[in-house]
Amino acid sequence: MADPANRLPREVLRWLQGLDLSYTIKNVRRDFANGYLFAEICARYFANEVNMHNFSTGTSMTSKNDNWFLLKKLLARLGIDCSKDLVTEIVHSKSGAAVELVERLFTHLTERKVHRVAQPQKPLRVPAFARDTASNLIKRRLKEPDLIHLQDELAREHSLIKTLSDHNSRSLEERRAHRDAMEASLYSESKTDSKTSAFSASLDKPSSLAASKQSPGRMHQSISSPVGSSSSQKRVEVKMVQVKQINTNLSALRARQLAGRASPIEVGAFGSGRGSARSNGGGPGASLPHECVLTSLSQVLADCIPAASLVAPIREDEPLLQTFVRTLADDAARTQTKAPPPASRETLTDADLLGAFGALSERLDAIDLPVDPRKSWRATQLFVSMLEYVDEANDAFLACTEAFVRYAHMMVRQVDLHQDPSDRRALLDAFLDTALSRMTEMLKSAPRKRHACLTVIDAFAEHEPSTRRWLIKRLHEGLNDLGPFLQCLTILIFMEQSLSASGPGMALLDLYAYYALIGLSHATPSLRAASLAMFAVILQHDPSTADRLLPRMAQLVHDDWWEVQCQILIVSSKLLDSLVLALDDILAAASRPGSGAETVEGTVAFDADGGADTETVRPSTAEQMEESTADILQDQLDATVEIVCSVFSTQATLNVRKVGLVYLARHVQTHPHLARTVLEVLLDMSRNAIQQKQQQQQLLQQQQQQRQQQRSDGGLPWSSGSGSGADKDGLLHLLGHVPEAEELPLPSASGGRYHLPPIVSSWDARGLAQELARLVQETELENFEYWHLEILNALVQDAHRALDISRSSASISGTASATFRPAASEEKVRDEVEDDELESKHSSTEGDASFQRELFVQFKDLVFIALCDPVNYSLAIFITRTWALSSGLEVLETRSFSGALRLLFSQPPREHTWNGQQAMADLLLDLHTSGPRLAELVSSTVTALCTNYPELLENDILCDVEQRLEAP
Repeated sequence: MADPANRLPREVLRWLQGLDLSYTIKNVRRDFANGYLFAEICARYFANEVNMHNFSTGTSMTSKNDNWFLLKKLLARLGIDCSKDLVTEIVHSKSGAAVELVERLFTHLTERKVHRVAQPQKPLRVPAFARDTASNLIKRRLKEPDLIHLQDELAREHSLIKTLSDHNSRSLEERRAHRDAMEASLYSESKTDSKTSAFSASLDKPSSLAASKQSPGRMHQSISSPVGSSSSQKRVEVKMVQVKQINTNLSALRARQLAGRASPIEVGAFGSGRGSARSNGGGPGASLPHECVLTSLSQVLADCIPAASLVAPIREDEPLLQTFVRTLADDAARTQTKAPPPASRETLTDADLLGAFGALSERLDAIDLPVDPRKSWRATQLFVSMLEYVDEANDAFLACTEAFVRYAHMMVRQVDLHQDPSDRRALLDAFLDTALSRMTEMLKSAPRKRHACLTVIDAFAEHEPSTRRWLIKRLHEGLNDLGPFLQCLTILIFMEQSLSASGPGMALLDLYAYYALIGLSHATPSLRAASLAMFAVILQHDPSTADRLLPRMAQLVHDDWWEVQCQILIVSSKLLDSLVLALDDILAAASRPGSGAETVEGTVAFDADGGADTETVRPSTAEQMEESTADILQDQLDATVEIVCSVFSTQATLNVRKVGLVYLARHVQTHPHLARTVLEVLLDMSRNAIQQKQQQQQLLQQQQQQRQQQRSDGGLPWSSGSGSGADKDGLLHLLGHVPEAEELPLPSASGGRYHLPPIVSSWDARGLAQELARLVQETELENFEYWHLEILNALVQDAHRALDISRSSASISGTASATFRPAASEEKVRDEVEDDELESKHSSTEGDASFQRELFVQFKDLVFIALCDPVNYSLAIFITRTWALSSGLEVLETRSFSGALRLLFSQPPREHTWNGQQAMADLLLDLHTSGPRLAELVSSTVTALCTNYPELLENDILCDVEQRLEAP
């Protein structure tokens, strides 16, 4: 049946037939869509204004747009209203759009009104089974022409959202109307029932009716007796059956079953005990009702929360903990709506929240009375509310999470001490039934709270593989969304303690690997990154997963998302560790005597004459397997290095370079071809930082103010070790000059953040130093730039720290060996062990000292040249001071250092040269006070300089240094 909205009135149809158009109108929506017939209608009335050769009869979108571009101008000149939305609906053949414009043309051109016949009304309410679902509406909307030809993805999304919103609004209105109708029906039924009950009551009392209407002498039957019945017949009474409502709360039903098994206490709908069989027992099986727990926690809050900051209690006996939670909810609502602070009470401060949550944590640790977990869900709900209402950006959120974790530990502790240990699963099950529905909303909508929620859930669950698999299943069912579920698994896998490649933990590890492989193929880049993060843990327990992982990682090399690239580098670092370790084990096993040379006798071959040929000897099966495994591992190692080189370069984003430096710097020694890439990235980051700093207009003024402040405070120019460079890229932290762990500015897929330790904590300093020396030799550098000096300074300081640690440990070992004397029977063995330890520590000290000497020999000339550089002198002086304080380095006795001093103090006294000369003077005076040997070397160096080059005494700074050195 045709849609009535697309039918033309009879008079309009006759008018169109009289215009003798080019083709007959069969389908109004389709025939008028391209606008050609509209132009032809206007041409019949305004032939001089409409040129039909400008219009096309095509049905493509281009033809339609061209025709309507001209038609809109024509209709505007004619004074016919035609909006852009109406044109869009006509072009896309929307129902009723073409008919509306045809009727407007008819009215405007003929000056006659359209007389429409009233259409039959649609049924007011479509049955529930015949209504459109949201899925059907979205599918039908996606097939409509306007959405198919729409190129703007954002506009498509907004259109679908509007369709879904309209559907939800209609559904809500229908539910409201249905609810109102049901309430009206129930009200009318209740009135009818009340009348019926009143009438039945009157029947139950015959005296009231008989006494009023029956006279004493009348013998006929009363109205209460049925016709044909005698007065002696017994009355039949029908009693009302009272149906008790069944509680369908799943957690309450489960708690009821468990309580029936453990104790005779009846558990209510909210999990509260109404009996007193165990609550007042007092023995080891006695339990503390949850009201007592709330009372105990409320007493703690009363001491640290001002009463003026809380909302008014709903009832007099309301626990203070519940009032505190309602206050948090009120503050959260005001913050969300940006409402002003309440006038009736004070606002809770961050200090109040921190004190409250800290006090709750301490009290929960102190509760040692047995608590039945099945009767404490009121407190659980309150703790979930705290986690929900406290802002994750507030410092109190961590304290709130800690209090919730302490509450979980208290519950687990009571189950372990006073109940059957098998009830741990029941505890987790009941907790999830109570809190999972609210926690899933936070897991979906609040990524920054995701880690806190999972930490609480982990505190309730035991680390047993079957329990963890069941927990993952419950999370999957509760979230019902693959995205948040994968991100939750990324956090949970780092909390696991029972993962293994064999035994009970193997199934759990396979479950994580299964979901991680699914996430690698997801269209959302953040989920791909989260799945890669899971493999960083999986590889530690099962290196054989590399077979399935490497092909997927090779496909993700060209992924533009920064976190995917970061996770590729992290997982590649784990792969390099595991593959190198496995390959070394195989090579070590093959090199042991008797392991690689084992052979087995082969079959004896016979020639045509029947003589025996030379016996064929082939390798053993074990050796072949070792060689095959080694080849496979080497291929995987090469593939991993190729993936790293494709992602990690100077062209990568800043965050990718930071993560790559932290995780790849330690592989420089085992993979030398990575050394140049790591060094180039380090130099490039330092170079970019300096260039950005130099673009600031007030750089010289800031440096001058800092130097003046240092001199006024008596500080030395090398006290910070940062020189004049900027640290906008966080390079100083990565090189170990900043003790705090750096946090990347962008959050991760799971809502957390990356914490990067300094590179120097794990890098191969010797390998990077050798690569820097090769770079200097290949490029024939004549002087170091600031970025070269910054890398060299990190290497020098790392070697200096390692040397100090080795010396201190050696001295402590020597002292301990001098004071401790074992028994005579153990003395020989103990002496051998101590000799080995001292020898290893001595060799370590010698290795650190030799590395420092290598740095000094390779780079001393370039560093001493930088002493005369007005920009780079600060770092050069800092490196020189470190070398001078290292024993065994004759820094002040080298000719290049004397030449640098001569060149520095011979420069005319300008501002930048004056700063460098003053810094060198401070260095010489500081070294003069660092020991008798250095004092003698400094005095001899300055004396020789002034004696050989007397013209340098004209420099006031050098002259002042000489006078202060000669002073007693």
